[in-house]
Amino acid sequence: MKNDKIKNKALLRRLFLVFLVLVLYLGVSYYNKTATNKTFEKVKVTKVVDGDTFYVGPDKVRVIGINTPEVGENEEELGEEAKIRAEELILNKTVYLKTGKELVDQYGRNLRYVFLVDPKNVSNIDEKMLRESTLEGVLLDEGLARCYFFKPNNEYEETFRKFEDEARKNKMGMWSISDEGTTRGN
Repeated sequence: MKNDKIKNKALLRRLFLVFLVLVLYLGVSYYNKTATNKTFEKVKVTKVVDGDTFYVGPDKVRVIGINTPEVGENEEELGEEAKIRAEELILNKTVYLKTGKELVDQYGRNLRYVFLVDPKNVSNIDEKMLRESTLEGVLLDEGLARCYFFKPNNEYEETFRKFEDEARKNKMGMWSISDEGTTRGN
């Protein structure tokens, strides 16, 4: 009888261990799928730091693909204009965030593309939509941002570089001040 209890306890421990391994495996598998999932997260922007950084509640978000002139202590020309334009487009509004392949930068900021309209209502994410319905596209088109890509987060790089080139050619925003723009590019 005593041996049966010991065997039952050992069997229960083994079953628990198998169950624990299975739960961990499924959890890791789920995380890997969601981390690379190309779905959109609907959020409300609560604070704009500058043209390429904002908050959703306590979470800081860095926009993928652009860099805008700095504001504050190290202010660069057109920095305040880029921040104001970003505020007009996203502050206290619902936006749709799309993850890139890398989720967080070295400073702990969430890396996201920013869509101004619900992409589910659009049959195709094409050049027109990227230009008119993303924060990146609008700021690049108006010369208030320059392209700023790091692999592997470069899904729309070719299209965004086209917008920057057109703004440069048309002397929009920072490109009307200097051929080099007004931001350090970092």
